[in-house]
Amino acid sequence: MPQITREKKEKIVDELCELWRNSSGVLFTSYIGIDSNRMTQLRTRVREMGGLMKVAKHTLVRIAGRKLFGDDFELDSLFQNTPTTLVFMPPDFPSFLQGFTRLFREYEQVRIKGGVIEGQKFDSEACLALANLPSREVLLSQVTAAIASPITSFIYTLQTLTARLVWALDAIRRAKGGE
Repeated sequence: MPQITREKKEKIVDELCELWRNSSGVLFTSYIGIDSNRMTQLRTRVREMGGLMKVAKHTLVRIAGRKLFGDDFELDSLFQNTPTTLVFMPPDFPSFLQGFTRLFREYEQVRIKGGVIEGQKFDSEACLALANLPSREVLLSQVTAAIASPITSFIYTLQTLTARLVWALDAIRRAKGGE
């Protein structure tokens, strides 16, 4: 296998840094046992969802991570000594994660090893937990409902008190013989 020149490695690191900067995060996935046709299908599906898949040497990914996040930024726990695919996520990463978890149920060989989302490292369990969160729209509607709930209850209570007062006054009027 031919050696990659230093210039080519620097170009790959710069490309990885640029992709990382322009994404909300990166998932580290393993792809052992998947054939090239299925991998091409997976790449196409990820691209349709707004993401991008890249394969790079661990050393180059490590250099890109340190270049972006500092020298003490460690990625070895996410590599797990197996070939790694990087999945660069679009800005709406929660919905992308949900779609991606549905995808890897279809592609059993693909496993999430972990990820770096908005500069924070997550292991595979945390990435899956993020994927199970409701979408932004659902969360906003839940917050709106939580804020509106006490106000709605207060209005209902006032309406009930007013209705009871009217019923009481009507009962008094009837008891005194009025029409």
